[in-house]
Amino acid sequence: THEFSARLPLGNAAPSLRRHRVTSVRGHVFALDFAPGPLDSWDADPEGCFAAPTLKSPCSAGVVGHLSAVARGAAELVLWLDADAEGESIAFEVAHVCEPHLSSRKSVLRARFSAV
Repeated sequence: THEFSARLPLGNAAPSLRRHRVTSVRGHVFALDFAPGPLDSWDADPEGCFAAPTLKSPCSAGVVGHLSAVARGAAELVLWLDADAEGESIAFEVAHVCEPHLSSRKSVLRARFSAV
């Protein structure tokens, strides 16, 4: 985690001097798997996968704890993940962990960037 002070425009607000905390994740925060049941065998009907119950579990309790601690009391959460489907999925996972720890404003912003 890196902390610094800077004047950065966030959302529609005019740039003002703010304290920023930056951290990162390596891939997904949560794993999604099928609940134990009939899909456990190799001869399961593939169509059953579309309606099967799923279980979401943290990939690492340490990562969830770290994100929670970094987000605690923050006024805004700015997500700077890749702008592809995988990055969007990870952004939602990070927001799911961080949002409950934000201050009362609960502002979640999505950065747009391009390497081009």
